[in-house]
Amino acid sequence: MQNLLNPAMYPSFLISSFRCGGAILLLLAALFSVEKAAAQQLLELGKVDVVAIQKGKGSLRFYQKKGKQYKEVIVSFGTSPQYVPSVRVDSIARNETEVADSNTVLLPVKHIRSCNSEAFYAYLSGNQFGASKALRNEDTIFTSLQPCNPFVLLIKETTKSIADKDENGNIKEWDTDNKYYTKGFCLLRLDKDKYLAVFARDEGYFIPCRDGDRLFVHDFLSDNHARHTPADKSWQQDIRKTREVFKKTDRSIQGSCYALDTGDDRFRLVGDFNLPLLPGVYDEIKLGYALIFARKGKMIEIYNYFLQLLIPDARSYTVEGQLAFVLTGNQVVPVDMLGIVGPGQKYLPDRRIPYYGSRHEYYRLDHDHNGNYTLYSERESDRTRHIIRQNNPVAAAKGLTIDEATPLWVNEQYGVPVRQLSVTVSSKGRFGLFDIPYPRWTLPEKALQKLPRDTVFTGDTLRLKELLPLAFDSIVPLKHGEYLKICSKGLAGLYPVQHEAVYTAMEVQYGFLRFTLPGGKKGWMNLKTQDEFMDE
Repeated sequence: MQNLLNPAMYPSFLISSFRCGGAILLLLAALFSVEKAAAQQLLELGKVDVVAIQKGKGSLRFYQKKGKQYKEVIVSFGTSPQYVPSVRVDSIARNETEVADSNTVLLPVKHIRSCNSEAFYAYLSGNQFGASKALRNEDTIFTSLQPCNPFVLLIKETTKSIADKDENGNIKEWDTDNKYYTKGFCLLRLDKDKYLAVFARDEGYFIPCRDGDRLFVHDFLSDNHARHTPADKSWQQDIRKTREVFKKTDRSIQGSCYALDTGDDRFRLVGDFNLPLLPGVYDEIKLGYALIFARKGKMIEIYNYFLQLLIPDARSYTVEGQLAFVLTGNQVVPVDMLGIVGPGQKYLPDRRIPYYGSRHEYYRLDHDHNGNYTLYSERESDRTRHIIRQNNPVAAAKGLTIDEATPLWVNEQYGVPVRQLSVTVSSKGRFGLFDIPYPRWTLPEKALQKLPRDTVFTGDTLRLKELLPLAFDSIVPLKHGEYLKICSKGLAGLYPVQHEAVYTAMEVQYGFLRFTLPGGKKGWMNLKTQDEFMDE
């Protein structure tokens, strides 16, 4: 017989599970190998002789036994993330009738299989565990218990229902629907080589007994001796499937961990059991949608929510949806939940298009042969939905002669959604940047609705507001209008981050600006924080 607690049997695994026909298969597997696993939530209880299991409930009690006397080992995890878990032995001794009744099973700890914590977690991460339950109809429910990371279990419930049958009543097609539920968990050490797992809020437990694994999950799985088979780890390799799991959980996986101040201006990361996942040595911990950023001094460690260390030495980063763009060394790399996105891979950006309402809006800058400019605009009526139109004369500032005006519709500055109508103005060979105020519809809505459909109403005069003076050789848009490249005397700058030209060369890469200074030194600028980092 194979030794199921031998960690060499189990490399990196993921959990999945099914309940096929009348069988519920519970699959436990982790997303990382034992050798590289992040810190487990592990609490030492000291010596425990007996575990009291209440039938139909997920809570456990622990006792030391001497002769016929029992003293409870009281475990307190607390309800606040600031609470430090505690273990103490009650001073009151009780007999067996006081600690157990007809609904309580007393399990001697010696009946739990012996192992160390690494082997126990390897056993969980390398196998799927199952119990049986009869179903009354043709539909099938697959229920799985999955530790997706060192502090959260996932309950996956897949409903498989009949979508179509042929003329003979044979099933041709099935419909499936997945739901995920999060369960915080931690390991308890009962003696030097006895371990079990408990779920947050007294919702269940997993006990590796000599006569069969005991598994209970409140509202999902009743107490049973669980069978096991090798686990499946395939979904952890697919970024789309990984994102789908995170998106469909009823309570976010990210919401099951907390960055806490240790009281000395340092931060640690804890889970639902308030046990450390990352030590209290960081100056700052930020929890993103897909990644965790832990800063220590000038360097940033980047983890995913499986607590795998993806980047150990980031200098800076920007976040765009589920991707981070990370400056490490002298290069910027895209990083997703599974690590650095290589040059041969396709990353999945989560770009959000600026949204300004459901009404149709359109703007155009016109001018006549005399050099007079007009802003033509149209929008959809709130009530009738037909298009109403307006012309607004555009007036230059006093003393400004416009040779040419080119519209630049800047829809979004980096990290700050804006609505801005702007134009570059050319006068005597020099360029400047000016803002055009949004046109005001001077007639009330009811009056506008009475106008014939092709009527173009004349509105108020719009006066240009200077954003950049007429001091540049050229002003051209970059990156879909989010930034403008401003050039003067052989140097370049990036508007709106800068208002003057300072670089001999520059290029926007992801959320960073790659630049070269007049002296030849090169560096990067984080466009969100505007911090500069010179090449090392």
